[in-house]
Amino acid sequence: MRGVVPARDRLAVRRLEDGLRAGSEAKKAWVSLSARTCKACAAAASAYAPGMHALADDLTTLQADPAVSALIDLRNVQYHRWRGESPGVTGVNLQGMTKRQLLEQGQVVGLSAEMLSPYTRGETALNEIMKATRDALDAVVARLERFRDAWHAAFKKTFG
Repeated sequence: MRGVVPARDRLAVRRLEDGLRAGSEAKKAWVSLSARTCKACAAAASAYAPGMHALADDLTTLQADPAVSALIDLRNVQYHRWRGESPGVTGVNLQGMTKRQLLEQGQVVGLSAEMLSPYTRGETALNEIMKATRDALDAVVARLERFRDAWHAAFKKTFG
């Protein structure tokens, strides 16, 4: 029997249900680990499977961990920073003419390293990504046993 989802959570729960169809390869099946997703999981658990509420709470705690949220934030920044259609973020226009093409046309160009954003230097970005990933992995591992136990208990309670 389905419970009642509060009106403020209905859209989030509907999106979650649409995205979590078994075997789906649809883009919306890739649900992100965000505060909004965690809130929808908690609302769905409360309404449809109260036994899953502890699991939803543990997922919310993991998502809120500063190391995990820092990795997700870094992913979002790097994704948008390095897309070719985002020259305003990096200062690097991957769709425009190259420095060589500009020089061949006789135009003046600046080539100093000071003109480049620190994110155009690969080592800086890689070090930041490695540290954030390691910190997030440590945070996940620290919670893994509790999460596994909550997962087992929730499925046992919900599905017998």
